[in-house]
Formats: sequence, C-alpha cells, structure tokens
Amino acid sequence: MNLSKKIRVILADDHPLIRAGIKSALEHESDIQVVAEASNGDEALNLCKKHEIDIVILDLRMPGLSARDTINKIHKNHPNIAILILSAFEDDVYIRALSSMGVNGYVLKDEAIEKLVEAVHAVYQGDTWFSQKIIRKILNIAREDKQFVPTEREIAILKLIKQGLTYDEIGKNLSISQRTVRFHVSNIQDKLDAKNRIDALTKAAEKGWID
Repeated sequence: MNLSKKIRVILADDHPLIRAGIKSALEHESDIQVVAEASNGDEALNLCKKHEIDIVILDLRMPGLSARDTINKIHKNHPNIAILILSAFEDDVYIRALSSMGVNGYVLKDEAIEKLVEAVHAVYQGDTWFSQKIIRKILNIAREDKQFVPTEREIAILKLIKQGLTYDEIGKNLSISQRTVRFHVSNIQDKLDAKNRIDALTKAAEKGWID
C-alpha cells in the first residue's frame, strides 16, 4: 500500500447518525478519506461516477436499488472499486446471495470500529476481510450446498409459492420481509438452475423437495 496516498472511500448507509459515527472513526486514520456519503444504492452509483474511489462501504439494506443490483452495477461500471459490506444482518440468505457476487469483505455492525479499519486496509491491498461469524456461515453454507440440500425455510417458501401466495403474503406468513423472501427465492432458483418460480416448483417436485 502506498502510505502517501489516502484510501478514498464512499460510505453508503441510510442512517445519517450511523454514517456520521463511522465517518468520524474512519477519518481518525491518517490514510483514510471518506470522499462522499450516500443514503441509497442509486446515490452510491452516481458518486462512483463523480469521484475517484478505492472502496465503497455498503449497507446491505437501504431503500431503493437493492444491494444485489448496486453491487452488480459497481462491478460492471467500476471494476477497480472494492466493495465492503457493513451490515447488522448475518442471516444465511444474505450470506448465500452475496458470497457469490464477488464482494471483497463483510463486516458486522456489532464489531469494534478497529475491525472495520482493518477491513478497509485489507481490501485496499487486494485481500478480503470477513467477520469471523460470516466466515463460519460461509463454510456451513458451502457444506450445505455440496450436499445440495434445501433449507427448511426454502422448503416452506416453495410450499407457499405452490399455494399461489405473493412475496408479500409469504413474508407475512413467515414473519420475514418481502426482500428476504426474494433473496430466498433467488437462492432456490440458483440451486435448481431454474428460470423462474414455476420452473423452480417443477424441479423441486421432481427432486422430492415438495409434493
């Protein structure tokens, strides 16, 4: 790392107080500069166009453009920018969806700020940095995928899709958000190499996952 050059960061989080606290902590480091702040994915993308950036620190759940779409567009339009997820969420569904998307790191919000600083330095140097909880989940998911076994939640969602329920209705039925339902459905389709929900139902039935 060139110590004479600051690490240029965009901080994307929809909570102003959280952004302010993280920015203050990061800028205590002499080699880190928060160049701009965003409250959603669209703003983050626009700021990537306007500024020379090394790293986007991205909250996983913000209004507007989804994290998945934001990440895909940054990769497509700004391949040299590293993406560091900073989130309170450690659910398998998020880890499963994002671990295959080429993010450079994933830091949980309950970590000490020193861990975020460590992660920024690591991804700037071309390494990856994941919280220990996330690493354990990634390993568990890899073992699960190797066995190609659906989770209980995935089976429950498939059964509700079969009943004709919408994403919103499924979410209310399972006490999860509509966005979480969409993540699960995306993972189901990936596992089954299905083109859409109907294709996923057909293939799930063929495998005996549902009646």
